[in-house]
Amino acid sequence: MRRFLRTGVSALFLLAMTSAPALAHALGVDCQLRGGKVEVEAFFDDDSPAEKARVEVRSLDDQVIARGSTDAKGRWSFAVPAPGNYLVHVDAGAGHRAKKSIVIPPFGTPPAPTPVTIDGTNSARQDFTGTPWVRIAIGLAAIGAGSAALVLAMRLRKRD
Repeated sequence: MRRFLRTGVSALFLLAMTSAPALAHALGVDCQLRGGKVEVEAFFDDDSPAEKARVEVRSLDDQVIARGSTDAKGRWSFAVPAPGNYLVHVDAGAGHRAKKSIVIPPFGTPPAPTPVTIDGTNSARQDFTGTPWVRIAIGLAAIGAGSAALVLAMRLRKRD
């Protein structure tokens, strides 16, 4: 019975580890219109810049509009294209890829405001790079429940 219990716990652990996607670093992208340019900023979920990431801007019909790579701060910019919808593709290597849809408004139309928090940072980036407290709490609760079940099973085993 003890061997069966250890094998079962090991199997559950391995299943849990292999079924969850591996996200060592998620890649985020932010794009803003500023002074006749579209500024692209690529960053990882730990808030570090995605340095030397390849950036490609495509129209909806898959025409390449602009290409470049980010600098040491994870930034790259290009001249504002004609009004329309575009897709910004960022590849930071090692499987770190992200896409961001952007809309270039007709000339003379003010761009939509970027959500900003009280401290002046971009709230979308802050949400992406912030500590995932809910996931941490769920993980700790699952570990606690598994531990409690294991202790209960061991106590029941001792009674038999």
